Amino acid sequence: MKWRHHITRRSLDRPLLFLHLPKAAGTRVFSLLQEILRPRRTAYYLDRTQFCGLDDFTSLAPGIRATVLTDERIEADPADLIAGHVSQRTLLALAGPRQGNLLVIAREPRSRVLSHWLYWKTYDARTRALYGAWGDRIALAQHDLGDFLTRNEIACQTDNIFLRMLLWPHPAIPERGFIDEADDPELLDEAERRLDGFAHADVVENPRMLSMLECWLLREYPLPVHHFVLRRIETLQAKSGKKNNAASPEALTDCGDLGRQIAHAESFLERRTRLDARLWQRINQIGEGAISSAQAFANTLERYERLAKII
Repeated sequence: MKWRHHITRRSLDRPLLFLHLPKAAGTRVFSLLQEILRPRRTAYYLDRTQFCGLDDFTSLAPGIRATVLTDERIEADPADLIAGHVSQRTLLALAGPRQGNLLVIAREPRSRVLSHWLYWKTYDARTRALYGAWGDRIALAQHDLGDFLTRNEIACQTDNIFLRMLLWPHPAIPERGFIDEADDPELLDEAERRLDGFAHADVVENPRMLSMLECWLLREYPLPVHHFVLRRIETLQAKSGKKNNAASPEALTDCGDLGRQIAHAESFLERRTRLDARLWQRINQIGEGAISSAQAFANTLERYERLAKII
């Protein structure tokens, strides 16, 4: 009902700032945040953390270009819910003088990288063309996993992207190229301090992630009484929202023997996720019901194996 949709919109006292890690269920979570919070205004952005030193943003299709923040100076956005594939610094700049709540949902890093590679495989030539010069880099996903993980020009997407988004810009993090392992202790220490500034952080693999997120949202942003009168509050579990952009059976078929590719690229995969793995473990709930990184990755491979059998 349109009248109900309109009347339940509200402004939030403190904006919610969602750091959306690529291929970590963020599309689904963003949809659910809107459903639960009913923010009057939302905004979604990309910034330079995602483009590995690319400067030719004029080649992007207008609809994509409009979401990309390229200037060093970022003006505050009055939106109640601000999200995107952006750095923590960008989110705070967009919030301006308002004190926003930072939110992040992480994913077991090897699973995230594998999902990213398979997802980019689904971009056909027409879709890649919308991204202009960046579309040529997306096309690198058509290569084997090992080659994909060695390409400097997409390192910002494959090399410890969580840490990069927490710390960008940082002199020890190249825009085009991989992080030097000699800088790991300093970077990890700083990233963990940044992570401590988040109001809510969880991992995709936590089976209670959605319910815990809902509880936190309703505690931080209590619903006005008229919301209960005008609409039935549905749980996040029941309201799944837009599904995450999962790998397709076609992409899995296109990559050939996935197990062989992972075995061949194992050392690269470990290096590209070594720092994000520490951050994921820091967030991951320790204790009964917590899942290990090894089991989380095994579950991902098992799901892809089942999906590949569809064709």
